[in-house]
Amino acid sequence: DIQFSPGLEARCLAGRELEDGVCRLFDLVKTKKTAAKAVRTLSDAFVEVFAEAAPSAVTTAFKSFVKSLKEKGVKVVIATRVDPEVLAPALADVLDENAVLCQVKPTAYGSTKTDVFGMICRDNAIRRRRTLAIVGSGFSVKEALLAGLGAGAVENDHTAWQDFSGVSDFIPALNGPAVKVVQKVMNLK
Repeated sequence: DIQFSPGLEARCLAGRELEDGVCRLFDLVKTKKTAAKAVRTLSDAFVEVFAEAAPSAVTTAFKSFVKSLKEKGVKVVIATRVDPEVLAPALADVLDENAVLCQVKPTAYGSTKTDVFGMICRDNAIRRRRTLAIVGSGFSVKEALLAGLGAGAVENDHTAWQDFSGVSDFIPALNGPAVKVVQKVMNLK
């Protein structure tokens, strides 16, 4: 067993490719376990936990946020690791051609990579320069910027230690009032 801590997570895993981070972690704790197998096991476990938790995590405040953005003419793409079939019922009253679900399979721990942001834009006919990615980590801010998107960050104690330079603005929570922050950043009326 590996005693996992925020420091160990930050040194070995955060922002790295999953297999590289697990190899680094295994080297540090001097184990003979195979990183590739551990990554598959971890990924499967993440998907399972997210699938169970995601529908109940869709709050009225979040749906209000999505509805308010749509009223401003903003196309909303909700990117998730969870199978859209699992999450769609919880979002049924907000999903349409201007609010869609998109499943992503990140290869990095704790961030979304540049190519994933590009794929989301391409698959949803969104112009990168007119797009704001709302993310939860400093690593994802950097990747969004590299992909040509703007970046807003949701405040999160777990990632507060990361470098958020380049972020357009911080968003306390994804709710109705957060729309004003998005409006300001995207120059919407």
